[in-house]
Amino acid sequence: MSIGIRTGLLLAGTLLLPGAYADSPSEAPGDAPFLWRNSGPIATLFGLPRARTAVLPAAGEVHADLLFELSSHFTSSQSPREAVLIDGETATLVARFERGFAEHWAASVELVGMRHSGGFLDRVIDQWHDWFGLPEGGRDVAPRDRLRMVWDADGERRLELVESHTGAGDVRIGLARQLHRSPARDVALRLDAELPVGRSSRLTGSNGVDVALGVSLTEREALAGLGLSSHFTLGVLRPAGDGLVGDRLRDVAGFGNWTLVWPVTERLTLKAQIDGHTELVRSDLKQIGGWSIQGGLGGAWQVSPGLALEFAVYEDLRPGSAPDVSFQFALRGRY
Repeated sequence: MSIGIRTGLLLAGTLLLPGAYADSPSEAPGDAPFLWRNSGPIATLFGLPRARTAVLPAAGEVHADLLFELSSHFTSSQSPREAVLIDGETATLVARFERGFAEHWAASVELVGMRHSGGFLDRVIDQWHDWFGLPEGGRDVAPRDRLRMVWDADGERRLELVESHTGAGDVRIGLARQLHRSPARDVALRLDAELPVGRSSRLTGSNGVDVALGVSLTEREALAGLGLSSHFTLGVLRPAGDGLVGDRLRDVAGFGNWTLVWPVTERLTLKAQIDGHTELVRSDLKQIGGWSIQGGLGGAWQVSPGLALEFAVYEDLRPGSAPDVSFQFALRGRY
């Protein structure tokens, strides 16, 4: 069954849920999913939405998130037609705001700044691999703290980024509709568009308008006996832009994520999250927008009822299709 059909069935099912808009408990900011999406240099260009809760802000309420993310890349591969080397670090700063503007409706905007550089994490990651006997994947023989992101395809150099670059990323705007609210669960439908602000040649944007449609579920009842709640999202993405990958870009891709939330105390919450997407770019090499699965662990400290500090570490579960390791730090508020 195709992703589009499955998403359509899920949408239809949510409209039939009982107790359509019953009172729902408020959600602490630290209980929301990690604001993650694949931050690989190619995959991050094409409008994959960050994981989000299905609990929308009430009319006049604002959800504000400030995120800093640091990702380390090292991967290389080749085929008879293509060759790629991705070596460097990406620092991303995200400011996201979502406001309820009517009953069961919310609008959002996401502003992004990015910096690709040689970074400083190579020594730390090498030591980590040594301590735990993990495979180096070529890191141990590559120059430390180097920036070199190069992709050759069909006899043409499609990408060459060897000097540090800082710039604005694409701007995301969104519209969300609350489909269901109850003490047991919340369901929301989200439509997002990512507008071309960044530059594809500098790996900060897609040069096109990417559109995503997804359904988010926040479930509080199914695992309540274990002291857990969860978030789930399933959606489809229409990527755009011809600046970097040209006609290799897929017409449609699927994405999803699943988060487990464990409130250890009133202030401390631990979380585990799985994120993935289907192929974004037609390529022999998984580094160029191939299908991917990533896993994250971390938690949040509830500073006050409306403010949380969050930390997460993400790993690529399909090596080469996402950053080797990413660190996230977030300040999340509800006003």
